[in-house]
Amino acid sequence: MPEGEGRRLAESVRRACVDAAVRAWEDGGVSGLCIEGRWDLAVDAMRHVDLGPLLHAPGDDPPVAGGPDAGSGTA
Repeated sequence: MPEGEGRRLAESVRRACVDAAVRAWEDGGVSGLCIEGRWDLAVDAMRHVDLGPLLHAPGDDPPVAGGPDAGSGTA
């Protein structure tokens, strides 16, 4: 992995996790969840972030749903 690519990947993962957590926290508040419920929702959202799209370098074509990599369980 090129020197800057690891940093780019880490930054992308962090951004995706924070975005997912903030959305879940806000959705939990709108739904009337308590602080603990909102936190649980945010943590669960981070655990389920789809990292597949982040693993492809800019300019690479991401795998197509139903394509040869579909269902491989590697995402």
